[in-house]
Amino acid sequence: MGENLVKTNIVVVCWNALEYTKTTIDSLFKTVKHPFYLTIIDNSSTDGTVKYLEKLKVPQNCVGFHLTLNKDNVGYGGAVNQGYEISKQLGAEYTCICNNDLLFENGWLTHLEKVLISDENIGILSTMRPSVHITHPYYELTAKEVVDSTPAEYSVSEEIDYFTKGRTWIEFLEDLKKINDTRLITLKCPPEVAVTFCALVNNRAIEKIGHLADPQFEKYGSEDADLSWSLNKAGYKCCIDNRIYTHHFRHKSITASNLDRAKYLKMNNRLFFKKWSNEIYSFLSRYTNDELRQKFNEENDNDFWFLRFLNNNIQFWNGEKVMVTKR
Repeated sequence: MGENLVKTNIVVVCWNALEYTKTTIDSLFKTVKHPFYLTIIDNSSTDGTVKYLEKLKVPQNCVGFHLTLNKDNVGYGGAVNQGYEISKQLGAEYTCICNNDLLFENGWLTHLEKVLISDENIGILSTMRPSVHITHPYYELTAKEVVDSTPAEYSVSEEIDYFTKGRTWIEFLEDLKKINDTRLITLKCPPEVAVTFCALVNNRAIEKIGHLADPQFEKYGSEDADLSWSLNKAGYKCCIDNRIYTHHFRHKSITASNLDRAKYLKMNNRLFFKKWSNEIYSFLSRYTNDELRQKFNEENDNDFWFLRFLNNNIQFWNGEKVMVTKR
């Protein structure tokens, strides 16, 4: 099996939440059938995850397995940067960033690789996920609302059964895609973001901007928005492929490890705003006050979801027109 066939280094970042890590790895091995590299970065887990990873048996089409066990938690951004360094050593064309609480569909990586091969100007490609913009086929709720309403005491299998309402995974995927917008979407950055819960990144584009995650964003938060906007500023497209769905159980490592999510989000959002304030104000200046009020208050406005979240955390816009300011 020639190394020229191996295009992607899949980087899975783990931090506790062992049962979700097992689900993610098992699903990955079942749904990727062509050659790939696998890099797992463990951020100082204490729940048996390390023992599981040290005994992990990879399939034959995993042509290289690299396990990094951090003594200290270097954060999600720090971990994906470690994974990217391994991608460079391997000569991989792409790095696929993955959380450790995912469920994949068959052929997902093959599909994403074909999209990036067909358009070398795409810097990052994410997939459909359970967001507020995705309609659930069986509940009168968005897909995110169904995930968020799942009883906390459920096991992983019970969570899946609850989310799919007892249907098979294939039946659920078919029904989900019938009622949602399934196409390749090119994002506008700002204000939009390709979320890196599961995202295929062009390593040539990362070489141009210098890193997968800006090291100033500690632990958790803002690194994916910064990556999208940095890639777009460097001339690359940021895309979401809604033809592929990846289920995200959401925040399982954070919950299992008792991380103060609100604290780090607010801290990193402030750093993000400081870095991107000129671009944000320039973008806002295109709208009237009335238009901005509607955008910031309309929960179903896809374009502004990240800016609404950012504003809720640090309140950079108070309802009045903001003009571009120079640093």
